[in-house]
Amino acid sequence: MVWCKTLRIVVSDESKKNFEFLKENYILALWHGHIFGLLYYLRNLPKLNILVSPSSDGNFLANLGKLLGYIIIRGSSFKRTVPATRSIFKALRRKEGVVIVGDGSRGPRHKFQPGSLLIASRTESCLIPMTFDANWKTELNSWDRFMIPWPFAKCVLSLGDPVFLPSDIKEEELQKAQKDLESKLISMTKSCFPISP
Repeated sequence: MVWCKTLRIVVSDESKKNFEFLKENYILALWHGHIFGLLYYLRNLPKLNILVSPSSDGNFLANLGKLLGYIIIRGSSFKRTVPATRSIFKALRRKEGVVIVGDGSRGPRHKFQPGSLLIASRTESCLIPMTFDANWKTELNSWDRFMIPWPFAKCVLSLGDPVFLPSDIKEEELQKAQKDLESKLISMTKSCFPISP
């Protein structure tokens, strides 16, 4: 993680006001391919749980998360779904934060899945879209084009306005929220750059 200390991370002025919501029972939703930089940046937030796939591919993120002090929950929509969901509910009821990737552990890339929205609704937690990008980076040849910033890269962290959903959300409302969050995260990611290096 030495090279992470070389990153020049900028938080947009519009994002700063939303950090006040990172206090209790919140869900951070971001794209799978952009989680690496966020793991480093958010490491000092207390009691932050991260949902990580139980697959072998998820082992790297799980081990890195543990090293940085996160609480790791292993599960996905394909494996360990029920115990993972229970653990997330318990964490949110303890007034802790949870990170869930919006496009899941297998994609499709940048297609927002409804799981985090349903959890936010049932637990009456706010859902906050978040993204992270770098001007100098490598994108792996994987389904999510996993992004790794180069040393000394300039990075932009963007935190969107929180979304509050009714506890008895209807299917039409859920579908609209799903489309809105997908569009918002895509827009936030695109707007990180161009930015002057």
